[in-house]
Amino acid sequence: MIKVVSIDRNGRVFIPASIRKDMELQSGGRALVEYSHGELKIKRPTVDIDKVHAIFTKRKKRKNVVSDLLEQRRREVEQEERECLRK
Repeated sequence: MIKVVSIDRNGRVFIPASIRKDMELQSGGRALVEYSHGELKIKRPTVDIDKVHAIFTKRKKRKNVVSDLLEQRRREVEQEERECLRK
C-alpha cells in the first residue's frame, strides 16, 4: 500500500488513521524507524511493552518476574532500535 503523507516543519510524519489502526499504533506509543538506501520504513515493535506490563502487574505475587520480563523486553527493543539505526 502506498499513501502520500504530510510532513510538518518539525519533521513529523503524519500516518493515516487507517494505517495506524492496522498497525495498532497509538498516540504516545513507540515504533521502530528504519532508513536504508533512500527508503524509510516504520515498524511496530513485536511486543507491546505496555500491554505486557498491564497483564503481569495484576499478579502482584510475581512482581519480580514482571520486572525481569519488562527489563528484558526493554533491552530487546533498544537493541532493535540500534540495529535499525545501523542499517
